[in-house]
Amino acid sequence: MKYGIQILAILLFGAQSPPPRFGLGQPAPPDLIAAWDTAVMPDGKGLPPGKGTSAEGAPIYAAQCASCHGANGEGATADVLVGAEPKQFAPFGPQYEKLV
Repeated sequence: MKYGIQILAILLFGAQSPPPRFGLGQPAPPDLIAAWDTAVMPDGKGLPPGKGTSAEGAPIYAAQCASCHGANGEGATADVLVGAEPKQFAPFGPQYEKLV
């Protein structure tokens, strides 16, 4: 019982402590967050208005996507974008939606 009260006190104190501050950076304003929000769904939702071809999009993918999704969409630090059987989880569809 004695240790239970001490543990409870530690948990309560820890829950009320503010997060550590390191004095780095600044809060991101909503317009900056919106500019970096590049989530594009497999059905094309999230793409900007307009049109293009895969050849026109290749340099954009190489510059902005390949470092995380792999040069050919095979996945790296981010989801696999191509292939019938992704290594772990599908990046889209019912299986993925259950994880989110």
